[in-house]
Amino acid sequence: MLVHQAQQSQVVAAGPASRKSLGGGCRPPPSLQLEPAVALDLDSMFGEEPPSSSPRDELPAEVMKTGQWCERNSVALLEACCNRDVGKAARILGQASAEHVGEERMKNMVMLKDDFRDTALHLSACQGEVGIVKLLLARGADVHAQNNLGSTPLNRAAVAGRTEVVELLLDAGANLEHQDDISGTSLHGAARRNHCSTVRLLLNRGASVDAADGVGNRPLHLASAEGAISALGVLVNHYADPQVKNIRGQTPLDVAQASWIGNSCKKKIARLLSTEST
Repeated sequence: MLVHQAQQSQVVAAGPASRKSLGGGCRPPPSLQLEPAVALDLDSMFGEEPPSSSPRDELPAEVMKTGQWCERNSVALLEACCNRDVGKAARILGQASAEHVGEERMKNMVMLKDDFRDTALHLSACQGEVGIVKLLLARGADVHAQNNLGSTPLNRAAVAGRTEVVELLLDAGANLEHQDDISGTSLHGAARRNHCSTVRLLLNRGASVDAADGVGNRPLHLASAEGAISALGVLVNHYADPQVKNIRGQTPLDVAQASWIGNSCKKKIARLLSTEST
């Protein structure tokens, strides 16, 4: 039997490739399905792989029952989170406790990943499903798990402007300064999407206002490039440096002037940045 594992406790459930998750796209497919080419043996994941010398049907009935239940409901849990079905997710997690599946099996259930390597916590976080996020955190979901683009649940929640979820994840120990391959830090992501309340929360929780991404852009650069006036104002009020340059030698104002945004927006940005620099 084949096992498709990324790490010891993480199995990829391949689903539709149409869902875009470039930092903030939170449009999951209506359901997740396993591709025939990906053979999953979740029994081994939950510690139920029999010795090679023992026929599978010789396993104790209760062991088989628990392994099969976990196999069915691990995928069902990911699907429920994908579809924002709080009730279904709560039932599965509640029943898992009632079935006494054990700490390790529970961890494996909540750490199943989709084809983009998003966990249930990634999906629930970016959609702002506070109830599911609380349930998953209580069951040991990993706030540091990364998807194919290096995004953690915090990165995804921040770029989607899910302020309440961001606070929950920070309280659970999420890394404020982790950088993914799309936006940089969570503050970069929230700033470029103009999510003011999220930007303010991240700054109040200690996020670096002048953190540089891989090409030297600060949150102020990204907010300027996207015409995110409100977020830019919050950054300026928290003493973001308007004269800082990226690796191309561009200041935030330079980036704004080269951007697609309209002239009226560029003028507002110029006023904000010049006020701060004087």
